[in-house]
Amino acid sequence: MKKVLIPVVFLGVFLGVALLVFHGQWRQRTSGLYYSGTIEATESNLAEGMAALRQAKDDLRKIEITRRGVKVAEARLGAAQAALHVAEIYLEYTRLRAPFRGIVTSRNIEPGEVVTPGREVISIADLSVVELNRSS
Repeated sequence: MKKVLIPVVFLGVFLGVALLVFHGQWRQRTSGLYYSGTIEATESNLAEGMAALRQAKDDLRKIEITRRGVKVAEARLGAAQAALHVAEIYLEYTRLRAPFRGIVTSRNIEPGEVVTPGREVISIADLSVVELNRSS
């Protein structure tokens, strides 16, 4: 079995002792700490790292697709809100309001009929002010 020396990152020191622990042997060199392991273990670690990288890239693609979906949904929401506002304006045109409180004395149209501007739709009487004519 071939041995390989791989430099590792020094993670911490407690009273001058390295706290990083791996399965293998630590050797002190003048240039730093080295891990003595096998090529097979290194290739296995590389394969795991590559798989994790592929998974991370795949996750990033999914996140980007979701972001685009959110932007599309926000655009559709804005369009729906604008359509609702227009519908509310048109609804206001369908309401008839009298200039005073009163009682409907006659209705000149049927529900569902189309009304043209200027056409008399209803007659309203204000019964708070009543005039009586006395005839002899």
